[in-house]
Amino acid sequence: MSVKASQWSDLPRRLATISIGVPILWIIWSSDEWRVLFFYGTHLAMCWEWLNLSGCHWSFLLLSLGLSLVADEFFVAAFTSTIALLSIMTAAMPLSQTKAEAFTTGLIFICLPFRSWNNLAESSFRDTVSLLLTVWNCDTGALVVGRLTKSAGWQVSPLWLQRISPSKSVGGLVGGLLFGAMTFWSLPWFWQLMENLQWTTIAVSLPVESQSSLMRLQTGALLSLAAILGDSWESTIKRRYGVKDSGKLLPGHGGVLDRFDSSLIAVMIFPLLLGR
Repeated sequence: MSVKASQWSDLPRRLATISIGVPILWIIWSSDEWRVLFFYGTHLAMCWEWLNLSGCHWSFLLLSLGLSLVADEFFVAAFTSTIALLSIMTAAMPLSQTKAEAFTTGLIFICLPFRSWNNLAESSFRDTVSLLLTVWNCDTGALVVGRLTKSAGWQVSPLWLQRISPSKSVGGLVGGLLFGAMTFWSLPWFWQLMENLQWTTIAVSLPVESQSSLMRLQTGALLSLAAILGDSWESTIKRRYGVKDSGKLLPGHGGVLDRFDSSLIAVMIFPLLLGR
């Protein structure tokens, strides 16, 4: 099999997962109750993958889920106190540095972003879909443009980028940035199309619909940069533990962590970019 053919060998599995998964997710997310339950379930799945990936103690799962249920006004204090307590326990008890690091990294990497995801899911179907469309299309742009430039012999991958992940390239980063920015820019027309097709009955206007085209491009570019940062963050962590994928739940995509990594930073800055 040629290099060009082999680098697209996962395409059928990716397309099959998308064609089956996207309609199911749309139906689930259309219900306020099911959307919230979905993200709590996703949090649970990511915690389970983190246990297998890092070798963290099973109590991490209970700790992360417990913190996600703390009321907003107490969350920052509860989260900071938990990190402080872990640091104290590392010094005072026979808790290995590796497990302490896994606890702390996992809470920052999973619990903190999913607190934001839970809040977003509770508040808005459109915001949930709009953010994921942007970051997932950023992922798609990075994948497609990166592979196309590699096939054409134009791949530029400096040493610092290879240290994060051997598959990443400058072309992929640019492609992800462009795809993500254009996705967010086109959201008003996307939602108008969904309403015309009667695939959504939610008529509440998005804040992005009142933004100028330039503002939407800027917001989309910032979300895409956050998506690239989140993806690179997970790549660095996986490289630290010597694995390629966080799991095998999603054929062609890896695990749940692999699918949501790009949203982990983006979801925390999303409300700020919309002026909330």
